[in-house]
Amino acid sequence: MRPWQRKVQGNCAQARAEQQQADALADIAAATRQAFTALAALAHEHRVSSADLALACAGKIADAALEHAPQAPVQAALAALSREIEGCPRLMARVAAGSVERVQAALDETAQAIGFPGQIQARAAADMAPTAFILDWGDGRAAYDPENAKQRVADALAAALASEG
Repeated sequence: MRPWQRKVQGNCAQARAEQQQADALADIAAATRQAFTALAALAHEHRVSSADLALACAGKIADAALEHAPQAPVQAALAALSREIEGCPRLMARVAAGSVERVQAALDETAQAIGFPGQIQARAAADMAPTAFILDWGDGRAAYDPENAKQRVADALAAALASEG
């Protein structure tokens, strides 16, 4: 074998080795991309599951809190609205039929605490949850429904998770 033939054979062997190395690196890169894609999907699924669990726990805690203090939301709303209603002569509260006396007492107590001089009347409204309410003072209105609140939180969480996924 002549020297130039050995050199050609050596170059061919080196080229084949380099091609095999390049092919192996391409396979590694493809496997890494696939692994990262699967990992990202798994991480997103974990975030969604964690958020669902947190939402379910928060719902149970909120339900227990509302069961323990069903008048708390309407009292908090009245206290938060104290500046808006301070000049109003009357405030109407629509609440669930079984909650009228309890809400009336809670609103009277809160009105006295915030210095609201107007009259407050709680009236029964059909198909309202026990802790739901609508406050109407003529110039404005505030409402709370625990099921709607839960749904808004769930929708906002779902939108946030969808935007990152």
